[in-house]
Amino acid sequence: MGIGHAQVDSDTGELTWDITYENLKNGLDSATAAHFHGPVLRKQNANVEVNIGSNSRALLSGKMYSICPVVLTANQLQDLHDHLWYVNVHSTAHASGEIRGQVAGAKIPSALTIAKLKIKAGRDRSIPQDDITVSGTFDAEQSAYENAEFMFVSFGTETFIKYEEVIDTLPEVKRGKVTYKGPRTGAIKAIKLDFVKKTFSIQAKKADLSCLKSPLVVELRFGGYCGEGTADEDVINGTRKKIPLCLLAGVVDAVRVDSAKVTSRFMVTAGDTDTLKLKGEIASATLGLNLTNVDVQIFWNKIIEVLDEDDFSEIIQLEEKRAGSGKWTYRKSKGGTGFVRTVTIDLAKCKLAIDIKDADGLQRDEAAVLTILAGPDGSLFSASDTVCMDDGVMVPGPYVLQCHSVTIIK
Repeated sequence: MGIGHAQVDSDTGELTWDITYENLKNGLDSATAAHFHGPVLRKQNANVEVNIGSNSRALLSGKMYSICPVVLTANQLQDLHDHLWYVNVHSTAHASGEIRGQVAGAKIPSALTIAKLKIKAGRDRSIPQDDITVSGTFDAEQSAYENAEFMFVSFGTETFIKYEEVIDTLPEVKRGKVTYKGPRTGAIKAIKLDFVKKTFSIQAKKADLSCLKSPLVVELRFGGYCGEGTADEDVINGTRKKIPLCLLAGVVDAVRVDSAKVTSRFMVTAGDTDTLKLKGEIASATLGLNLTNVDVQIFWNKIIEVLDEDDFSEIIQLEEKRAGSGKWTYRKSKGGTGFVRTVTIDLAKCKLAIDIKDADGLQRDEAAVLTILAGPDGSLFSASDTVCMDDGVMVPGPYVLQCHSVTIIK
């Protein structure tokens, strides 16, 4: 069995899709190919129109997402609009096709305006523990819901869907409203639709939302309605909190600076010196990362790709506060050398704090880059974040996940 949806850009003729299937006779890795076929009516066969497998990610995982849009001809667009295409998944058990489904029509998503979105990351990244609540307005008609056989909800980004759920037992409409309460088996716990006020809300608990980052995309589909809305950092968790970086734990090394302040003072013995106080979040691709006796290097510099010897850099070693806690700390000893006073890297809570005092020439204007490396040349951990500084104070801006190689000039 399977489910999928396609989208067509009416101006460019570009087709994109995401398709999920399961329960192949010989397992998911027995899939050999997948295509859009047409033009033909149900229960008839036709030639290949689009090769889904060669234009998708992860054919053998049971999920197929288009890598890039496929431009359709005018005739293909018309055939697709007339429901004359079908999807066929071929396998080792059934070379001519094991799963087939007629395309009901590719629709351009309708506006789904997200007013509020709260997302909370579970601490244990080995099991689904993430919660999300979203609400806003939509333009669906009640008749679309009344004619629906199922409801589809998904959370993802602009490039992939992370969590999706199909609800095939739909409650009735009462006075223009729908209230759905989910079973224990699914993550979707509640959905409310108000076709009079045109408002909606969705609540999911204990879902796996790993890898999600801003902007988030929410999809809601039923009957002929296809709604899609986007939420950026201004909406996600309000204005005071950002999307939790813990969602990237176990996936990729990442660091994000949430606040930073550089202050300067004059010392008779040392001249002008700078102090940096920084807080943020940190996530490791390696769950349970062990930093015992590991050199951790902290940089505060100007250029992200090159860590120059003129930029601030210091190597420290952290201690775990309690065995197995994932909280690593450093405190400069009395009379010790160096400028880093304290560091807290809490990989369990994904929290980061750094205090540097009386250093020389810390970047305090324009772009500043925090880089943290653990192990030889960052072999255990390597992540950076670029922030905008104005007279020593961090200027808020959107967070961009930075995955890159770092060159160290020694």
